[in-house]
Amino acid sequence: MTKDYGQYCGLSHALDLIGSRWTLMIVRELLLGPKRYSELENGLPGIPTNVLSTRLRELEEHGLVERRLLPRPANSVVYELTDYGRELEEPMLRLGRWGAKSLPAPTSSDFLGSSAITLGLRAMFHPDAARGVHMTFEVPVRDFVVQGKIDDGQLQVPSACPAPPDLSIQGDPATMLELFHRREIPPDAICSERISVDGSLNYVDRFFEIFHLD
Repeated sequence: MTKDYGQYCGLSHALDLIGSRWTLMIVRELLLGPKRYSELENGLPGIPTNVLSTRLRELEEHGLVERRLLPRPANSVVYELTDYGRELEEPMLRLGRWGAKSLPAPTSSDFLGSSAITLGLRAMFHPDAARGVHMTFEVPVRDFVVQGKIDDGQLQVPSACPAPPDLSIQGDPATMLELFHRREIPPDAICSERISVDGSLNYVDRFFEIFHLD
């Protein structure tokens, strides 16, 4: 049984390369930098080990991923995107932003990893709204914290922040999703104690002007 669509078309060829189950999730993890095999497993709970190995091999064969040996003392193999693979970032951010428009609120059993939050922030970032803004921020989520920096229309995330950052904002994922959709306004969420904020309220308003889904 043939695996391809048998059509001479850029889209069908793209699906031949990255359309298999779990492939784009592996690419998502590698968009944040090189990772060991074990780090990919941790970031993708539920992926069978044979599927992870197969998808990595296919991505290597297609020229999207390459292996590299880290120098001592690490002396371990990492997987990283090639230049061709990194070209997937913009279409993946657009696809993630599109999917988030109909994404339901997460349940307590849903895995919510740092890669999803980090790339979600990149996808929701509006450079024009960030012109002239210089701000460091952190977003604590469950058992991890995503840190970032805005510098005159440019976003760096993840990015190590000085302590303390200009803004730390934390809330349950459902409330945060409502705020990013702008179906909720920050003052109401703060007053009802559904989000907690450390930093100026002016930074909070600006944060949701810069990061939103509509």
